[in-house]
Amino acid sequence: MGVLTLGSALAADDVQVEVLDQPQGAPVIRGTTVLEAPVPAVREVLLDLPSYPRFMPNTLAAEWVPLPGGKKGSYLHYHFPWPLSDRDSVSTFEAEDLPGGGMRLTTHDIVVPERPARDGLVRLTPLRSLWTLEPKERGTKTRVVYEYLGELGGNIPDVLLQYEWNQQPVRVLNALGAEVARRFAPDAGARP
Repeated sequence: MGVLTLGSALAADDVQVEVLDQPQGAPVIRGTTVLEAPVPAVREVLLDLPSYPRFMPNTLAAEWVPLPGGKKGSYLHYHFPWPLSDRDSVSTFEAEDLPGGGMRLTTHDIVVPERPARDGLVRLTPLRSLWTLEPKERGTKTRVVYEYLGELGGNIPDVLLQYEWNQQPVRVLNALGAEVARRFAPDAGARP
């Protein structure tokens, strides 16, 4: 297990990244930070899936997908730099409240016949992610833990995998923090 702590340029104090090796397959990647906002603000941004292309790194499309039983899933299209192909995913998207005012959001890949893999894209399977929001400092801040299975699909050189595993949580958590600050900062209404 490797731990890398990086200073944050945006709304997060810092982001700690852990690469957790698994007995088989890709590792689980965990990024942890504290945002200067209460859980409801972070929750609102995290659950606003259609807005992801505006602020989440490399996200070109984000759409709700109807699932059996009236549930909602997500479709995401991610840009990967040349010479790699873009990726996409179809997954569950389930939020639950936690005792003490927190929240957990879980996703995992799912086959939806109406959303087959698109030509030229690599479908991310297996796909698992877990977001945990925990109130801190009497609810004025939120500890955010973002975990995902580090399987990126296709044939990616190890050096690029290692780089992405250490940088992706930092980019995602900083983007989340910046979007929360943009929407909920005291002067947010004055911004264009």
